[in-house]
Amino acid sequence: MIWICETCAVETADLVQPPETCAICEDERQWVPASGQAWTTVDALRDKGTRIFVSEVEPQLWGVRAEPEVGIGQQMMVVRTPEGVLLFDCVGYVDDAALDAIRGLGPALAVAASHPHMYGVQTQWAEALGGVPVLLAERDKDWVRRDALVEYYDERHDVAAGLTLHRVGGHFPGQAVVEWATGNDGKGVLLAGDAIFPTRTAGR
Repeated sequence: MIWICETCAVETADLVQPPETCAICEDERQWVPASGQAWTTVDALRDKGTRIFVSEVEPQLWGVRAEPEVGIGQQMMVVRTPEGVLLFDCVGYVDDAALDAIRGLGPALAVAASHPHMYGVQTQWAEALGGVPVLLAERDKDWVRRDALVEYYDERHDVAAGLTLHRVGGHFPGQAVVEWATGNDGKGVLLAGDAIFPTRTAGR
């Protein structure tokens, strides 16, 4: 059984019983609710009415959300290139309708994540899309709860022409961003997770 932490929505390895704790939520950068550690599964979420919604963000870029929100509630980004699609920061739930929508965009090239809080059910997405690789930064290897299909990279990894993963560090040593050089009509797009934020300078 693949268990999903109800707080962060990161999947476990295949286990008969869920772990006593979620290592990611026990870390000081995350939290465990006062009610204690709790686990769910994709099937249980489906039975509760969870659905995936896919919407176009801009040409060749789609956002994917689960409703009601699962775990942290991130929006997965799907980038389409002439070679295929990359899924970035997978949500903690997957359903057939979403898989059909993504398959309709082209062949899946890989799944990737910005950092451990955003792993979601990344290997379940990767398996359902034909067993594509799950690309993660080597420096966050100790945080991986399920290593099926995982391939590690160091500083950068070229997914396709004009589509590159870069390790930038920060929140976690392996924190990564996606440089989509051909996005936004060639102006370029950076998918940053929570590695980079715009901020206002005081007095301006």
